[in-house]
Amino acid sequence: MTAGRHRASSGTGRGHRTGLGLAALVLAVLACVQLPGTLAAWSDGSAATTGTLTAGSMDLQLAAEGGATGAVGLGTAFDAAAITWSGLSPGERRAFELTVRNVGSPPMSWSATARQGATPAWTFTGDPVTVQLFEGTRTAVDTTYPVEESCTGTALGPVRAVGTSAAALVTAARRVAPGALDRVCAVVGLATDATNANQGKRGAVVLDLTGAQATS
Repeated sequence: MTAGRHRASSGTGRGHRTGLGLAALVLAVLACVQLPGTLAAWSDGSAATTGTLTAGSMDLQLAAEGGATGAVGLGTAFDAAAITWSGLSPGERRAFELTVRNVGSPPMSWSATARQGATPAWTFTGDPVTVQLFEGTRTAVDTTYPVEESCTGTALGPVRAVGTSAAALVTAARRVAPGALDRVCAVVGLATDATNANQGKRGAVVLDLTGAQATS
């Protein structure tokens, strides 16, 4: 009887030890397995910063009658006092040389208009003062009567009467490369039909030259 009790007790111990072993094995397996979505996701990035970006500029420079250049800077006015005459009679005209230089960055296309200036006050009657632009330079200085100076090149536009509104002087815009110049000639005169009321009258002409970036 003692031997029978001993065998029964020995069987119970082996079952208990087996259960503990299986539990430990299950825990070990679970510890080695990660559930989906728990992995770390590493990443990297980089910001690229450029050097200084500087825009170009559109700028034209003028010179009249071989004088000092000016008008550098956007919208800067130019004193073309060298373009002047006095004592002209109807039908007479004088020619003046004008240089347009591109001191900007891109190729430039320029055009020009003429209008009455504010100073001195315009006292001419009607629109007897005329302006026309040409390529090239003045042919010669005319010292005889009647004064009829002209230019060497072809006309850039028709003869325009100078009024209160801007009159276009250039039919097709002129292209000038960066650093290059365009030599033009302005003929300023008194119309042949200027009335007697214009004797001794005066005024100034404003030539508005506009440069724009060439598109091609």
